[in-house]
Amino acid sequence: MARYHDIIIKSRFFKENGELNSSIVSYFFKKCSYMIVITEDVILSSGQQTNNVYFILDGEVEGYDSILDKTRRFLPGDYFGGYIPVIIQIYEFKAT
Repeated sequence: MARYHDIIIKSRFFKENGELNSSIVSYFFKKCSYMIVITEDVILSSGQQTNNVYFILDGEVEGYDSILDKTRRFLPGDYFGGYIPVIIQIYEFKAT
């Protein structure tokens, strides 16, 4: 986790009222699993249901909204995916 220290402390995902919450960081990294993908791997497909949250530690992910024909780039410290309750994706996410 030390390798990603700067990414973690800058990400909004781990903040509560604008401040880093070490309890959120600790809980997340105890419960999460890691995923390694290569360029063009599809991580989530449009229309796919998920309650998984994907937090980017390294590399880039491209999200494509086929309804709006819009692309969004996600960088280290960004996150995407589902929250409780389960949501249906409008973007397709793939490694770039």
